[in-house]
Amino acid sequence: MTYEKLPALAQNVLEELRARDPKIIRQTRTDRTTSYIVRVGQPFDVGGPAQVGDVVGGLLVRNSDVGYASLVIALHLTRLVCKNGMVVAESKSIVHRAYRRIGMADLKEKLALGLKDLPSRLQRAGRLLERSGHHTVSDAEAALVELLRVARHPLRQLPIFFAAYAVEPNPTAFGIAQAVTLRAQEAQITPEDRLPLEQAAGKYLRRYGGS
Repeated sequence: MTYEKLPALAQNVLEELRARDPKIIRQTRTDRTTSYIVRVGQPFDVGGPAQVGDVVGGLLVRNSDVGYASLVIALHLTRLVCKNGMVVAESKSIVHRAYRRIGMADLKEKLALGLKDLPSRLQRAGRLLERSGHHTVSDAEAALVELLRVARHPLRQLPIFFAAYAVEPNPTAFGIAQAVTLRAQEAQITPEDRLPLEQAAGKYLRRYGGS
């Protein structure tokens, strides 16, 4: 896809990241929101005994042209072996505000400020992901309930998420987050619901993977 065929917002993000070899690896559009995952740089192996494997860092870009949601630009990690993704939990997003109130010049300025030290921040997020695999979870069901509550996702769907966990049971914080983000990829989960799940996964891993 060429830059010219992308909406102006995505064009500006890619232009700002041009020196970092950006590439859109996921995009979804509904009548409420448009979302992109922009890869930044090359995949890297976080190492360690948790066997996370290769991950690739990037940016989540989510916007709404109909006033459904604010513009959000935040750090994102994708685990390549399963395409699971999570929004990196930081003190604040790179950009989070009503898109209609931000001009392109202002957006570029905020992006330039927000992308400082990007490679090192993504590396730290990868190490946090690995460390979360060292935190044992004794009650997987209770942990899933906790994460779904953070995402404000209906608890009546807990059995479906527990089934995703049962596919590859891993009694660690990493395993719980992987079950939720795996389920979040399914077609039955709307893009509007997937984002809160990926954000909740990032918050959960930050809590149990260390700062």
